[in-house]
Amino acid sequence: AFGHHPYISNGQHGNAGRYEGFSGIPIVSGDTVKSFFDDYICGDVDVVFSGHDHNRQWLQSRCGTDFIVSGAAAKSSDFADRGNPTFWEDDTTEGFIWIEVRGRTLVGEFYNKDGSLQYTQTLTK
Repeated sequence: AFGHHPYISNGQHGNAGRYEGFSGIPIVSGDTVKSFFDDYICGDVDVVFSGHDHNRQWLQSRCGTDFIVSGAAAKSSDFADRGNPTFWEDDTTEGFIWIEVRGRTLVGEFYNKDGSLQYTQTLTK
């Protein structure tokens, strides 16, 4: 699945339900995004791709779902201390993720703006 706003993120916008450090304000805090993910995505979708935060992250699986943030194609922004464990993350340079799916295998490769491979991970379901 993919969408603009992340469920979890170590970026400045942060986690759904607490975007920008706000809670209890449905549109601003992302309460509706959190509810949607809790009810329909977590554990039912293998991988979710999002942007919104201007950095690159492959977060450790939560609720049986992998979460990938790739919003640093044009600019990067610093991480905030959100406490979400990651397999890999970078906020120092622009870049992107390349995804290839063959059969039941997904390969994700994060590249920096110069085209250098920085991280790769394979998921097989």
